[in-house]
Amino acid sequence: MTWKRTEDPTSEPVTVDELKANARIDTADADPRLATLIEVARDHVERITERALLTQTWERRLDAFPAAPVGVGLERPPLQSVTSIEYVDPDGVLQTLDPSKYTVNTFREPGAVYPAYGETWPETRDEPDAVRVVYVAGWTEAAKVPASIREAILRLASLWYDENAPVVVGMSVSVLPHDVDSLLAPYRLWRPK
Repeated sequence: MTWKRTEDPTSEPVTVDELKANARIDTADADPRLATLIEVARDHVERITERALLTQTWERRLDAFPAAPVGVGLERPPLQSVTSIEYVDPDGVLQTLDPSKYTVNTFREPGAVYPAYGETWPETRDEPDAVRVVYVAGWTEAAKVPASIREAILRLASLWYDENAPVVVGMSVSVLPHDVDSLLAPYRLWRPK
């Protein structure tokens, strides 16, 4: 099973003006660099938290549907919607599953799609990536992204603008300053080991 982002977000959780105010930058010459740093910080935070921050499209591929009528987890919460479910049937024909045959759970994290009541997943051909689920994830607007995550992005972008260097903590080098790590901790997806 694999996941791939197929459409990037079209906006960022923080603006260049917000970053300039946070970092006390008063020149417009830095705007292109600041925009890049915001994008890089957002991407970094998304990887750390395993979340989609703003609307983006993902595709999950599986070799087959689960054997029992259990859900297919859709990574990068929050899940907004499922666009389509396609599968290669036993005859090798690509089919699109009727939306009435499945139900989407956007409440859980990560979200999931399940067979509708009384339904089971269809059979697939025995081949790699026989099932393709396309879905939309992320908060719908910057104001809905939790303040702690937005603050972490501002702090990272400010730090990288000022220093362009890793942070030294004691005798070791840290990828994240402690305050940024603390801001993101409640939003990380924790998985049982």
